[in-house]
Amino acid sequence: MADTIEQRALAAIIRHEKARQAVDALSMRIGSEIGNCPDTQKAMDIESGAKESAKWWDAKGRIKNHLWAAYHEQDDFGEALDTEEQEEYLTGEYGCPHCHRAWLLINQRKACRQELGRAKRQIRALGRSALRTGE
Repeated sequence: MADTIEQRALAAIIRHEKARQAVDALSMRIGSEIGNCPDTQKAMDIESGAKESAKWWDAKGRIKNHLWAAYHEQDDFGEALDTEEQEEYLTGEYGCPHCHRAWLLINQRKACRQELGRAKRQIRALGRSALRTGE
């Protein structure tokens, strides 16, 4: 038995909402892990002048924690680290367990955002289909 457009629309909306909630939950967990990083805590405690602030904050106002360093570190050829190298950096001598967990969660969130995009496209396709058939 074929689903009605209403049933397909409801399923697509539920799919979208589940993906949205997953993205939001991961974002909260990422923020919590980053907040537990000792470097983040040091940066948040800085009350002194520009010289000390420059050590902990970049020009865009982001905290220079271990996660920031993994994303900005370069290999011997001046290239950004790939995913595997970033993980090695975060689990190695210069890493931090909080930033590593945040990095893992960020990668999970990327997959959830892709699912969210697929759900949005499904909803739009249902809308276009309904307009064409006059439902």
